[in-house]
Amino acid sequence: MIIANIIRQADTEHIAHFKIEVTQAKLLLVDERTPGVDTIKKKFPYLKVVYTNELYHWPPLSKDILVSKFDFPVPDDTKCIIFTSGTTGNPKGNRIWLCYP
Repeated sequence: MIIANIIRQADTEHIAHFKIEVTQAKLLLVDERTPGVDTIKKKFPYLKVVYTNELYHWPPLSKDILVSKFDFPVPDDTKCIIFTSGTTGNPKGNRIWLCYP
């Protein structure tokens, strides 16, 4: 599963939708003050939205938590795509793989 993040200070609604569509993300990390989350939830009903303030109450993420809560696949799959700001066009993404010990 791939995680997308929306940067409330920089990402327009178009950029947010672009990130979700291009990554085929299943989990979205957003700040609770991010505008347009309701629109995103309606357009992408399969998307699990996690607000960053919720993460403070979670135990440290381990492989077991990632698998049980978010159905993460095998260890070497792409987990997150970090995007540039997109000031010169569509944001460019960089894939990040997580490997478990």
